[in-house]
Amino acid sequence: MARRAGSTLRTVRFYEEEGFIRPTDRSRGGHRLFSEGELDRLLFVTDLRATGLPLEVIRHVLELKDNAASPEDAATRITSFLETRVAEMQRQMELLGRLTAEFAASKVILERCKACPEPARFPTDCASCTNMCGTLPRAVRLLWGDKLLPADALGSPRPR
Repeated sequence: MARRAGSTLRTVRFYEEEGFIRPTDRSRGGHRLFSEGELDRLLFVTDLRATGLPLEVIRHVLELKDNAASPEDAATRITSFLETRVAEMQRQMELLGRLTAEFAASKVILERCKACPEPARFPTDCASCTNMCGTLPRAVRLLWGDKLLPADALGSPRPR
């Protein structure tokens, strides 16, 4: 089960102890045996955990159908959960897209800093370096130094 889930024995035991998965049988050697359905359930739970959902929420989601009063109620509750998660994931993907672009641009600038032609200026005078001219990504401004501002915030281009 652990191997097929790309997980560890400890993880499988944890989710079993928490009641998320149940073995269907035991081998002659005493090893727990799980069905394909339990493997799917484990993969679903670990995927939800990877998105940041707390175990209590995952448990609640898995029990939505069982705790519903009717098929309509169950479908409405599950659909609501799915709609909410889709909206949250879309926001996260937008954020990740912006950060990916920002980090990639920052990496290009900072790669040039590895071969700084004037290392004596480091760390107090990096703002006047030609590498730091133009509009800088926020990550560079915040991680490299508080005196580095985007060009548009200064009202004029940075010195070259």
